[in-house]
Amino acid sequence: MRVDGRRSTYPEDNPLVPFSSTSRHFRNVAAPILFEIVDNDQRSWAIPYVGDEIFFTRELRLRDYFNIKAYHDYTPKTTAVNLNPLRAIAPTLVNLSRLELSLKMPLDQALFKALLSNSCIESLRFKPVRLDGPLLEDIVRDLPLSRISILSMIVEQDRPRDIVSTEEKNNVRAILKYLSASLTTLEMSGNIVEFPTLAEIQWPQLTHLRMTDRISDGNVIPLSIVVANMPLLRCVSYDFIASLEFQQGPIFGGGCETSPSVFSKIEYLSISNVQPRDRLVDELPASLKTLRVLALRYPFRFYEFSQREHHPYTPLNAREVHRWLTAATSLGDLVELALTTKDAPSPALIAQIASACPRLSTLELEQASFEDIDASLQSQYKLV
Repeated sequence: MRVDGRRSTYPEDNPLVPFSSTSRHFRNVAAPILFEIVDNDQRSWAIPYVGDEIFFTRELRLRDYFNIKAYHDYTPKTTAVNLNPLRAIAPTLVNLSRLELSLKMPLDQALFKALLSNSCIESLRFKPVRLDGPLLEDIVRDLPLSRISILSMIVEQDRPRDIVSTEEKNNVRAILKYLSASLTTLEMSGNIVEFPTLAEIQWPQLTHLRMTDRISDGNVIPLSIVVANMPLLRCVSYDFIASLEFQQGPIFGGGCETSPSVFSKIEYLSISNVQPRDRLVDELPASLKTLRVLALRYPFRFYEFSQREHHPYTPLNAREVHRWLTAATSLGDLVELALTTKDAPSPALIAQIASACPRLSTLELEQASFEDIDASLQSQYKLV
């Protein structure tokens, strides 16, 4: 259900009967279905046009902006949306279990507090996320967050340039600190959280961790150390895209000798742009059922090739494929394998995989987007 504050100036142009004018029996039957998901449709939220039906809502999707595209204007203008009317009713939506916020403006702390004062929320998603501004810790500390088991914070590809990164990371740290006890699923962009933050927090219920977008510009520590305080963790996705950020150390492998217990129980592992020097291939947990070794990057953009990437786009060459398949021979429970290779898959490769992984039920092979990672900007352009 998309909620739109506009009304026709001429009622005769709209033959539909207002929902509030239908019979009570029809409203009681239809409202839980029609208003299960409510989206403010990138326009001003207008409470008078919503009515009591919003109290049936289970999923609320809110944007604090909408884009205006003018003719011959290739850069959309962003206009703020006033969501303040929701402050009064948000805590009283007794059926609300899923909340999704799309934020491009500085966070309205009063609205944030009102929305998260609803103790029924089980899933909280920010897409895109923007959390700079005054520190949120004092607000988050007093909110009823114990039912939230799913948290997602995903940035947009082209973020506003006025975001204060240090403020945002402090607020993200505060949110994670007070949600960690109940979370079972965490999905985050690496841009907004540092690896030591994840490593130092206790995550007693977390079973799924997915990191995406760019690698944090803070200290880089091995995966096994990051997940050491996640005793129930079974699924890990480190799906970082190639980027220009400086990589200080190994992202995936290393550290298993100091914190082996949690990592040894991982059943699903997805990683991207593994560098040849990374030791993870020699440290794969024997419990793995799914292994995905990918190469991910943003869609082609000129400026990304203006200098060599520090976390480069890295599909597997033939030697590296052989190394990973040799390691996979010790994974007796492996049933799903995905590889991004520099060369096109061949019959010989298929035969090698069949020999190394006899129990596979799912196989995904993808050839890299660009063959020559060190090619000039001109040669990359010709490939598009």
